[in-house]
Amino acid sequence: MVDEKQQAFELRLSKLEQALKTAKVVNVAVGLVMAKYLMNQEDALDVLKQAARTQKRKLVEVAQEQIRAHPIQ
Repeated sequence: MVDEKQQAFELRLSKLEQALKTAKVVNVAVGLVMAKYLMNQEDALDVLKQAARTQKRKLVEVAQEQIRAHPIQ
């Protein structure tokens, strides 16, 4: 019983950690879109979401691509 609870806790923790990593990636990409196109946060997120829908890809994948396309100078 305790082992099952521990496993459930660890699984939930792992999912939360992954969600935080994903959110960080998306937020960085949103910032890049905001800067590049001089738009607000909501519109930049909408641009990324639309790209993900159009390309039938996950939002985080589109965000990662956006980050790779803008290396630090």
